[in-house]
Amino acid sequence: MQQNLNLFRRCAPVKRSVGRSPLGFPQTCNRLRVVFPRSTALSPVSSPAPAANGDVFLAMLTVLANAIEARNAYASGHTRRVGAFAQAAACRLGFGEPALRAVELGSVLHDIGEIGIPDRILTKPGPLTPEEEEQVMRHPSIGARLLRSVPELGHLLPFVLHHHERYDGTGYPHGLAENAIPLGARLLAVADAFDAMTTDRPYRARLNPSTAIAELTDGAGGQFDPGVVAALVEAYQAGELDPVLGIARAGAAVAD
Repeated sequence: MQQNLNLFRRCAPVKRSVGRSPLGFPQTCNRLRVVFPRSTALSPVSSPAPAANGDVFLAMLTVLANAIEARNAYASGHTRRVGAFAQAAACRLGFGEPALRAVELGSVLHDIGEIGIPDRILTKPGPLTPEEEEQVMRHPSIGARLLRSVPELGHLLPFVLHHHERYDGTGYPHGLAENAIPLGARLLAVADAFDAMTTDRPYRARLNPSTAIAELTDGAGGQFDPGVVAALVEAYQAGELDPVLGIARAGAAVAD
């Protein structure tokens, strides 16, 4: 399975075990059209300062992300799905509402640096050359530079800059490992990889969600934070990701 994981070349890796965080909260957390469990526990992720007209702010960021996604037909809806997956895991890890908001905004902006990557590379149907891989690996740093020019978005820098770090320290751009990787970035790494595996890409067809879950589990402790993987797996098994994945289970009709 590890060989298959390597195919998802733009998937971020994560680490730092969150330990056995509380899983399976009884209340509901409604975000991004998906029902998640809720916890009011404080979470170890930067939270945004209260902003006026927050919905308008989110809408503006979403428009920007959608404009970037429009360059690549395969990326359509990527930020929305990554946000839903990341928040599902975050809720099960005990994130409260302010931190969930940060995860939502960070998900929208995590690939903003791809604006600096040529279309011919983003949409290339075959394997990337080493030089092209180097260009793709610049997008977290490009995105971070863009965010630094907007002080109000400073709390989202960890999501953008570190979502391709690996739990085992072999990721980029800084080779961070375990606890050194911000938790928000570790969440996005797992969510980003899951979406990459369950959607068609120029270089390969999508995987069945259950196969993708097995791939994440196989990468836990190496590429991915095991606590984050466990949280997303539980959310998937509970059917909380079905609306985003377009899965209809027995007794319920679910549409994407």
